[in-house]
Amino acid sequence: MSDARDDILAEIRAAASKDKGEALGPYQRGHFGARNRLINHPANLIPARGKLGKKGRVDLFIREAERANATVARVSCLAGVPGEVVRFLTKNNLPMFLKIAPEISEEIISWKDQVMLRVEEGSANGTENSSVNCAFAGVAETGTLVVLSGQRSPTTLNFLPSSHICLVHASKI
Repeated sequence: MSDARDDILAEIRAAASKDKGEALGPYQRGHFGARNRLINHPANLIPARGKLGKKGRVDLFIREAERANATVARVSCLAGVPGEVVRFLTKNNLPMFLKIAPEISEEIISWKDQVMLRVEEGSANGTENSSVNCAFAGVAETGTLVVLSGQRSPTTLNFLPSSHICLVHASKI
């Protein structure tokens, strides 16, 4: 038992030392060693879907998001977002009021061009019907959005309003 303890402590001392020339200990030599695993990790199976180019990933993301009952609209630039949002709200007979994340405030997207649309920045409190924020990324294989939480992107916008509008840049899919 003390030999194992001594081996573990020796490994800790070796890892903590600045001397790069020390030999690898028994826990680093075997397939259980973290360093060895990081350096010589085996490649996992990569499905054909994971090898798609940019256009293929975007198309797959849209198909999978729509399979999950999401509505998808594409715009060529941020200036097209307010008009597309108004179309969505009109089509779904929703009030022309949005709660938006600070990360897409008036300085980023010109919401004021849509005169019928009222926009308020900040966290949702449960009384809003619709919210808009940005996704950190989109997962093409499942049509899933990855959203972050913080002052510039409050989590309440993702869950409290009944309609969540989320912007995802094609390069982030």
